[in-house]
Amino acid sequence: MESYLWIFLGLLAALVNTGSPLVQEKFKGDAFSVAVWVKIGAVMLTLPFVVYYGLPDNPNFYIFAALSGIIWSISDVIYFRTVSEVGAGVVSRLLPSAVLLSFLAWFAFDPS
Repeated sequence: MESYLWIFLGLLAALVNTGSPLVQEKFKGDAFSVAVWVKIGAVMLTLPFVVYYGLPDNPNFYIFAALSGIIWSISDVIYFRTVSEVGAGVVSRLLPSAVLLSFLAWFAFDPS
């Protein structure tokens, strides 16, 4: 039963990832505001899991979560601004290269 839930959630995530640049291209919202609302949505979606499972005890989790949150926020502002300026098609064609570069960077950091 759990595997079906992951399939559904994976498809839902794919639809959201596909639809968000198209919506941003059409409505051209302020990039900073859209990025803030995306973060609020992420918090609202994960809040029930945090309440159910509790908060982590390791302080490194909070340090790395804060650092990744800062990087994620800057990246999203640049992403949404670029989508509204040049269009979703151009940006979506470049995103697979980011996955490749991230994989290579992670492989250089931790090859095992």
